[in-house]
Amino acid sequence: MLVKDAVPLPAPLIEVVKNYLIIKKAATIWYLTKKTGSATVLSIATILGMLPMVILSPFVGPMVDRWNKKGLLIFPDVFAACFAIILSVSGTVFHVFPLWLIFISLLMRSCAQTFQMPTIQSVMPTMVPDKEITRMNGQLGMVQSANMIIAQHWARFYLRLSPSST
Repeated sequence: MLVKDAVPLPAPLIEVVKNYLIIKKAATIWYLTKKTGSATVLSIATILGMLPMVILSPFVGPMVDRWNKKGLLIFPDVFAACFAIILSVSGTVFHVFPLWLIFISLLMRSCAQTFQMPTIQSVMPTMVPDKEITRMNGQLGMVQSANMIIAQHWARFYLRLSPSST
């Protein structure tokens, strides 16, 4: 295969970066479970992590088609990162992670993910040659599914290694 014929894996590479956010969401839910021991807190955190996807997904697809895709790939990450920074500063300065702030962070990260997933799917045909679209869609689906399955296990492992888990 010639170098000019090589197709980079743009969507799976983007997904690898996003995998960190998925693991972080799962780790946050595990952290809440460990620290509170409450099934109610676990349920609320899980619902907040999924609710925007359930509610917004039917409407986001047409919006993604009309809006600037580059902005939709960048802005949600920046938006979620701002809440992650606020949560990190709160934990560093006050040595406590307020439950309400964790819930808001989970909700905002889920909102960001709700916009990014369809954006990645709609951008891929512009990044990949026509003859490779089917293969790339398959790879994207595989990576997204693997992320959802593996994230829970990596999150638990990550939480065990973190200093806050003691």
